[in-house]
Amino acid sequence: LLVSVVGLGCNNFGGRLDAAATRNVIDAALDAGITLLDTSDSYGGGGGSESAIGEALVGRRDSVVLATKFGSPTYDPFGPAAGRHASRSWIRRAVEASLRRLRTDYLDLYQLHFPDPGTPLEENRRWRRNAARIRHLDEIARRLAILEKEVSEKDRTR
Repeated sequence: LLVSVVGLGCNNFGGRLDAAATRNVIDAALDAGITLLDTSDSYGGGGGSESAIGEALVGRRDSVVLATKFGSPTYDPFGPAAGRHASRSWIRRAVEASLRRLRTDYLDLYQLHFPDPGTPLEENRRWRRNAARIRHLDEIARRLAILEKEVSEKDRTR
């Protein structure tokens, strides 16, 4: 996955910045050679950032590396039926909602925003093996989650 040295954090889009301002910032970023856009399904009041980005990128989706996140404990659009924030059921719903808001049929990078200690790592791994619409999964985050689990298990044995 090749990206520009500098990325554009998009947490103000769809909230503090409306669609027109979002387009202006993205236009300026692309003109400056920035290709990485980093957002989350929780930014902009729950999906507002993704929606504004999707609107701004119509006709030029392939010019950016689009990274988004899921699993924020402060954003719960699906309710208890979807399970925990890193469960297969939750992720399946979250990725489809992000794709719809971003007006794209693929994501370049999909990341777990916050660890979910209640979801077994194996459940998360099984889902990842079937994630054809995501080009680069968050391998570093997966490794950190494994390390976090190992550290947690060591703390319990002390």
